Amino acid sequence: MRYTYIYIVFQFLVIQASAQADSLAGLNANTLKNLAKNAERLGDVYSSIGYFEAYTAKRGKDVEARYSLGKLYEASRNYDAAAQTYERVFLDAAEKYPEALYDQGRMQMMLGQYEAAKISFNQFISVIKKTDKRSLAKTAAIDVAGCDSAEILLSKPLNIEVKNLGSPFNSKHIDFSPLLLDDTHMIYGSLREEEIKYYDEGLPRPQRQFYTAEKKDGQWVNTGLLEGPVNDPKVHTGNGAISTDGERLYFTRCESDWKNNVRCALWVAKKAGNSWLEPEKLNEQINLPDYSSTQPAIGTESKKGLDVIYFVSNRPGGQGGNDIWFTVYDAKKNTYKEPLNAGKTINSERNETTPFYVDS
Repeated sequence: MRYTYIYIVFQFLVIQASAQADSLAGLNANTLKNLAKNAERLGDVYSSIGYFEAYTAKRGKDVEARYSLGKLYEASRNYDAAAQTYERVFLDAAEKYPEALYDQGRMQMMLGQYEAAKISFNQFISVIKKTDKRSLAKTAAIDVAGCDSAEILLSKPLNIEVKNLGSPFNSKHIDFSPLLLDDTHMIYGSLREEEIKYYDEGLPRPQRQFYTAEKKDGQWVNTGLLEGPVNDPKVHTGNGAISTDGERLYFTRCESDWKNNVRCALWVAKKAGNSWLEPEKLNEQINLPDYSSTQPAIGTESKKGLDVIYFVSNRPGGQGGNDIWFTVYDAKKNTYKEPLNAGKTINSERNETTPFYVDS
């Protein structure tokens, strides 16, 4: 799956991301670099990759641009290309970009190349100890232990088969966060557009929304947009979680600010019969202004059986970048307690995402 929406503006020029390398070859290096950065700023990963590839072919000594290209390969899940790019960045400029070696290890880990990843991580630890970034050395040591654990798990494989649900359920875009309502009904986030479209920066951009799916004759099929007021065509909507009593749907709405930084907030919609009512944004203790709150998951408080809403946020007071936080909902009072950080046992100095709760 890949993004096919393209957003590029450069001196009133719109260039299709599907342009072949020979057509890009006619552009000078500065134009290609500006196009690449602008596409990256707009979140158009694939166009930015194409422009950076053309640019670095002309300016191979620009290590900063090559490092940006590695990050874009990673964002597009091309981990092999990302690993090779990070390796070259480190070899060309180890003193300036020592973290490229750590990034190479992460990509090798993603590719299941655990022995190679451990070599990269351990080499990085030796390099980084000479600087003031010792916390990252500690993180790399944790990754080495993770590689060891992965090798142990692989030595005793589980009898599990993973299948792609295929078309027409999955689309050309990213389909994410499936939420089972029962054995035969599901909602999930998607951007279901079949045609490639090109948008000027001033035009409305497509937004991911909730869609529904139903299992028919043993196969999941898409059944269209989620009906009702939960979706908002002006903002990205997704990441649903159902309360333990099935009466509330928690979800995320995300939009970009004037700097093109994405800000997400948690919303809740209450159920009436088989429909969802007009959703409400949770209070500012949960949706702390200027920070993101996203990816809700529902747990249960042990003493009174109250719902616990776990979520991801980059707010201050955490252990690292994105941490897992939680708030407790009292249905009788219709109140949410002030959010608390899940603590060092759960959170690390890095980013935590997609919490999931299961009663033991």
